[in-house]
Amino acid sequence: MFSEESDKIEKYVGGLPDMIHGSVVTSKPKTMQEAIEIATELMDKKILTFA
Repeated sequence: MFSEESDKIEKYVGGLPDMIHGSVVTSKPKTMQEAIEIATELMDKKILTFA
């Protein structure tokens, strides 16, 4: 993986809530797109539990 891509992923994941941050980091996304998709799916699930 390119250093630049991993830096972007790290910055993006760093801004997520702790619960979601851990899950995204554990999944080890290879691209920014993967990180966004995983985080979005987890956020949607979290929102549905509060609705």
